[in-house]
Amino acid sequence: MGELVESMLKLHKDLPKAKTPHEQESLQRQIAAADNQIDALALICTD
Repeated sequence: MGELVESMLKLHKDLPKAKTPHEQESLQRQIAAADNQIDALALICTD
């Protein structure tokens, strides 16, 4: 899970640097995917 969190932090850091709407959308999708994976792992850990 730590790697996912690090990835999410990097993606959030890169988002303002995106030069095109396509790059922004791609980063936002990657952020959403990482967030979903973190949520799923958190549910598994708390069960």
